[in-house]
Amino acid sequence: MAADSDIQSPIERDAVPTTRSNDIQESAPQDIAPGAISDAPKVNSPTAGRYITVTFVDSPSPTPTPSGPEARTPLTHFGRQQAEALGKEWASVRIDQIHSSPLERAHDTAKALAAHNIHHPKIVLDELLVEQDHGPSVARYLRVGIFDAAARERWGPRSGDRSYRPPGGESLNHVANRGLLSLSKYILKRSVQLTEEPDLSTLPTDCQVGDLPEGIPHHVIVSHNIFLCELHDLFVSWNLPQHRTSTGSFENTGWTRYLLCYDEKADCGADASSYASQSIRGSMQIRVMKPLGDYSFY
Repeated sequence: MAADSDIQSPIERDAVPTTRSNDIQESAPQDIAPGAISDAPKVNSPTAGRYITVTFVDSPSPTPTPSGPEARTPLTHFGRQQAEALGKEWASVRIDQIHSSPLERAHDTAKALAAHNIHHPKIVLDELLVEQDHGPSVARYLRVGIFDAAARERWGPRSGDRSYRPPGGESLNHVANRGLLSLSKYILKRSVQLTEEPDLSTLPTDCQVGDLPEGIPHHVIVSHNIFLCELHDLFVSWNLPQHRTSTGSFENTGWTRYLLCYDEKADCGADASSYASQSIRGSMQIRVMKPLGDYSFY
């Protein structure tokens, strides 16, 4: 999936250090069978392993959400105000690195976060973090206001069919696959090894922006609603027998947070799916520190 060509100049002139993940094209994700993503590895011991805190931030987006070429639309004036307000609110939050979709509105949101933050985090652009591509037909219907036809083309004839791929677009399984690939290739490699479980007794179950466990890196993923919902659903159903899709949705500049404990040497168990065992070696447990507002599974 190609990055925005029109954001090359902002990257070059941006005062905040920004790099691109340079090996994204190594392997193109393929569709996988429904439910295969979530037969996740089990954690043998919660007391040892590699830890990292991950926060998802949704970039402001117009309604309806643009698709295809329109997905490259920049932030509106109000969207820029929202991104700036988020940056100021998070000014003192410890951020070790920001991973951003290269689409302009996400990158600009990431730059607002970095510009105001006293810790001066670097931004890494990752093409795996772009929004779901619904294909050109959905975009054409949306442009002329035929929303019923756009919805039929976007979601397919069967409700909840995660393998359905709109013509020229991506299935939900493909989107989740991209998220897990990015997690495996880039995020988990920034985790730190701890010999015992950290003291989390003082952390609230629904954390505020500055609530972070000490001594554990904090990485922020700035992306788009459907992509982040897919990764959120993947996380909250990690140790369940099958992937569960929720009805939740991110608000503009909405955010969620997770603490990941990863043991790359642990046996993931015979019940782990071939997809999970190939994508995430070892085992992992995930603590949801801030959930996705009001959501339910279907």
